[in-house]
Amino acid sequence: MTQAEQPPAPSGPAPGGPPGAPGVNQQAEEPTPPPKDWPLWVWPPLAIALIALAGYRFGVAGALTSAASTVAALVFVVGDFLYSGRRRRAFAVLAVSLGILVLTALLWQAKVPWFRHPTAVQSVTPGPIDLRGATVTQAKAARLDLRGAQLSGAVFDGLVLHGKQMEGVAASGASFRGADLSFASFRGADLDGADFSYACLIGTDFTGALLDGANVSHAILNLHTLPKSVVAKLIGVSISPPAHSIKCPNR
Repeated sequence: MTQAEQPPAPSGPAPGGPPGAPGVNQQAEEPTPPPKDWPLWVWPPLAIALIALAGYRFGVAGALTSAASTVAALVFVVGDFLYSGRRRRAFAVLAVSLGILVLTALLWQAKVPWFRHPTAVQSVTPGPIDLRGATVTQAKAARLDLRGAQLSGAVFDGLVLHGKQMEGVAASGASFRGADLSFASFRGADLDGADFSYACLIGTDFTGALLDGANVSHAILNLHTLPKSVVAKLIGVSISPPAHSIKCPNR
């Protein structure tokens, strides 16, 4: 037999081998194990941890950015899991767009300084405010709205509060020693135990105010403007202002 007439080498199972065994010229093919997916319960705690870490490291802006990215990733994963082809690409675009929208809304609501337009600075701080036990300066008192404020134990010694509206304040034990309170309004205020010694109280409105134990020693005050029941509970001897006086002495 010539070389051209030789039969081809067998490609079937090897002699004596089990059925289905590869031949001599075939390579054994082992099945590739499928990739192991992380369980779904891992992702929510991981997302929360990333948001918390971003907030700790970069502040509010970092936390909000991380939250928006998490929303976008969630939408993308859902689209990748449920759809293929064009629908998968559409979900990818939707995820990015939704992440940008969520981030924009969160940054706007959080009033991030470099993102939101600055608003006009108000010259007066709205009340009611809490100044209990605080020592108030002249500049601070001038710009604060003290109506209904919590002023228990606060110190306003020597301040010029001419015509200041302080209706309804809770100022028990507060100190107005030597202050100019001419024509100020304390209507309905709680001034029990307050110190008005050496203060100027010309024209001051105490209508409906509580003044039990208030100290008016050397204060310029017309006691005839107060009910007798209120005067009886005051402490100290005040000084009556000159008739028709509208200005405090030495002012």
